[in-house]
Amino acid sequence: MHRSRKLALIAIVLVAVLISVTLVYPYFRPRGDTHELIPTYDTERFAFPEIGVHSEEHDGILPGSGIYLENESYLESLQMAGDYLSLHTRSTGKYHYEYDPVEDIVPSTYNIVRHAGTAYSMAVVFKYTRDLEHYNATVLAINWMIHETMEYEKVGERELAYIKYKHEDAKVGTSALGVMALIELSEVDPEVDYEREIDALGELLFRMVKDNGQMQCYYKTREDDHNDYYPGESMLALARLYRYTGEQRYLEGLEKSLDFYVDYYGEGEYTSFTPWGTEAMLYAYDELEKPEYLDLCHRMARACLRGQNNDWEDIDPLHVGGWGSDPRSSSASRVEGPVDTYLLAKRIGNDTMVSELEEGIIKAGKFLMNLQYDHDDAQEFPDPESTVGGIPFSHSEKTIRIDNVQHSVVVLAKLMVYRSSDNYF
Repeated sequence: MHRSRKLALIAIVLVAVLISVTLVYPYFRPRGDTHELIPTYDTERFAFPEIGVHSEEHDGILPGSGIYLENESYLESLQMAGDYLSLHTRSTGKYHYEYDPVEDIVPSTYNIVRHAGTAYSMAVVFKYTRDLEHYNATVLAINWMIHETMEYEKVGERELAYIKYKHEDAKVGTSALGVMALIELSEVDPEVDYEREIDALGELLFRMVKDNGQMQCYYKTREDDHNDYYPGESMLALARLYRYTGEQRYLEGLEKSLDFYVDYYGEGEYTSFTPWGTEAMLYAYDELEKPEYLDLCHRMARACLRGQNNDWEDIDPLHVGGWGSDPRSSSASRVEGPVDTYLLAKRIGNDTMVSELEEGIIKAGKFLMNLQYDHDDAQEFPDPESTVGGIPFSHSEKTIRIDNVQHSVVVLAKLMVYRSSDNYF
């Protein structure tokens, strides 16, 4: 009897251990490498794009090595946004996802898709501000993402990785934004070593292109579910992967997927695909020169600009350039497609399209800069230092979320660069 009780007790303990491991395993399964912050006290090692006047020898150069002219207004906005995001990057690398400047509180919610996108936008900001605080914050955010959320698998002879936060679904868009952040920083800093992560995430994205070109939006769960955001993000990531690695298969996957979505979004209405998908087609047009890409970009851009608030209307001047009666920071997502289409029109010499889009994108940029809290605006809040540079949901809804800042700074950086150099991209 004593022996039977002992065996029963052992069995109970083993079951308890098994249950415990099952519950906590997602937090301890193999993650990405741990990367240390590489200290630097000057900017000599970085490969910044050149500031100057466009010249013929740089025709067709893409981001990372082009030439642009600084615009003080845009650059000041990027600097303030970079300062805001740097201040709201914790020592762990996680962001303050939301900040309520009225109550001076940080809610506990989080979103890994927006973390990845914000890390990407911070790498963009650093490229132009050259501020080492922005660099440090970007590396912290990227390294947290790698260490805490990347998971690896062996697929044949290759290694595949995806980004997954706790018990959430593995959204392919997160991995796309994550690899864009890694590439954006790697193009500027020759001393970071994210090659393993870039290759493994690239393997996932390449495999997510189905035989018919449709992009699989989730990995391991909900694999048949569609999402308007993730195809555009994934195709832009494939474009960046091709440019960064030179691997032809990424271009092939991009072309196959774009050819599917040219038909899928053929009406050209504004959807969540538009901001990322337009830039993906801008890259693809550089390589493939398919007129259907330009046509869809143009249709989507025209749809995006419909209903924009204009200065001849009887509205609050602060609302000019946005959309709706209480225009929001999401105006950045709405105008990003027209900004990329504007550049494509400049590159191919379509002056009619350029003039059609230029006024709307400039107004949208001014709206976003007016929406951003500057030093004077911040004085109305309990903690001005924590507020400066943040971009709220709207002039009436004052909470700041990281993706409000993320989308806005990417648009402002593009406006600064695209308008000053015809062939930068």
